Amino acid sequence: MWRKKALKYYPNNCTILATDALNKEDSLDILNGLEKSLSMCPDNSEVFTELVRFYLKGGNKEIPLQLISEWKSKYPLTTHLQQIEGDLIYEQIFDDIQMGKNLIALEKLKMITSGDYVNIEALKTYSGLLVSNRQFEEAIEKLNVILKNEPENFEALINRGISRAYLKRFHLAVVDFSRANFLDPEHTVPMYYLGMCHLGLGHRNEGLEWLRMASREGNLDATNILEKNGWNKY
Repeated sequence: MWRKKALKYYPNNCTILATDALNKEDSLDILNGLEKSLSMCPDNSEVFTELVRFYLKGGNKEIPLQLISEWKSKYPLTTHLQQIEGDLIYEQIFDDIQMGKNLIALEKLKMITSGDYVNIEALKTYSGLLVSNRQFEEAIEKLNVILKNEPENFEALINRGISRAYLKRFHLAVVDFSRANFLDPEHTVPMYYLGMCHLGLGHRNEGLEWLRMASREGNLDATNILEKNGWNKY
């Protein structure tokens, strides 16, 4: 009842129009009402967000992305719209990776992890691709964000440790790998990298101890390094 009275006195109020539209049962009436409201207030982000959500509820994901793309060419995206766009694009990224389009995936991940809203899962995927591409400085930046939110994330600790090790920041890498080893003492990857980092720091005995431990637990990289350098003889 109150909506009818409000529309009577404020027929050009786009927020009231949108609210009235959202309470209709017929989907076409809802769509027409939202579009009419938005045409009256083209910069109203709340009405626009409801229009995007209307299409998402109907199972359409292409139109929302098109609408958001057009919107952000004129107006700034709210945090909520950044989240919607990021989640939709993130769903596409795994298809890109499976098809070997890593550079395209990286560009998309860069876009959806640079706004106010950060999808941590997207950030994990992004940092992993950055490490694979040997973009270690940028990877560390992203991994710092992940570990701030999830300080005991084993994979993030390993990837940051690897990035630091390749940049010859062995002391910092040892901190990451030690933490990872504490979280999962039976995992051989931290053992192997602790060995390599200690060797890089000139700690030969400690480095060999870690490599031999990793080798005994079945880490082939550690075994190969020990055999190649004749370090497998105790």
